[in-house]
Amino acid sequence: CLPVMATETGSSVPAAEPEYSIIVTQRIQTGLSDLYNRGQMNLVIIAIGDTAPLAANAVSVWQRERQEDKGITLIMIDARENAATQLPLNDALKSLEIPVLDLVTLDNQETDWQLKNRMGLMKRLKNDRYQQIILAGSTRSDPATVRRVRGWLKKNAAGTELPGN
Repeated sequence: CLPVMATETGSSVPAAEPEYSIIVTQRIQTGLSDLYNRGQMNLVIIAIGDTAPLAANAVSVWQRERQEDKGITLIMIDARENAATQLPLNDALKSLEIPVLDLVTLDNQETDWQLKNRMGLMKRLKNDRYQQIILAGSTRSDPATVRRVRGWLKKNAAGTELPGN
């Protein structure tokens, strides 16, 4: 159970452990490095809910360190900001130059304004590799959601077979 702190608006939000975002980001980067070192060159990060800003930030760092925008993809399902991490999702997405699927289901907790704002930001940045899909009749666990993710991956993140493999 996390301690609770009051925000400026008077509402209560869980107080974060100071290192939470650092630990999660390090775990994502360690996983990416391990897979990359094993020869897995087509990596997909799937972030659900409030892990999306941390995943986007970790991918951004990965991309910046390697000067590479190939071989990595981000899928966010019902992405939302985590008040405890103080990392705005839109800020984390700004620098990404990779395919990003922002899938919104009935389980979504963001407002229409937040969704439209994120989509508008990516359009203003002319990021044509970002796609927001709203599945108004599906939840995260519905087969339709799985089919949609699978189809998007096939189109936007299909691997390349290397000669001799």
